[in-house]
Amino acid sequence: MNILLKPLAVAAMLTATMIPAHAATSSELPDCNNPTVLKALQGIVGGSLRGQAKDLKSDTDKRWCTASANVYLGQEWASTARMWFDKYEPRDVVYTIEWINQAEGRFWVGTK
Repeated sequence: MNILLKPLAVAAMLTATMIPAHAATSSELPDCNNPTVLKALQGIVGGSLRGQAKDLKSDTDKRWCTASANVYLGQEWASTARMWFDKYEPRDVVYTIEWINQAEGRFWVGTK
């Protein structure tokens, strides 16, 4: 069961957020560009991802990754248009993939 949470993003930083997900039947953590991982990350940032994710550091229990994303910052009032619009900002996001239960193949994705 994938659980996607929509955290409140703030202009200064992303808050630490965890998204439980499921790995393949492999004994290794999924890659940074794994579709399940990217879907969870997109749920965290609330916007779209840009380009390819990169592997920063990996070991048996944790994989550190980075990706460029348009991060959702909330709504802003445009007085000239007299309407609210969604505000996004391009950012580099550092995230980890860690085991919840390796025997069951369950992991979580979290931003730092």
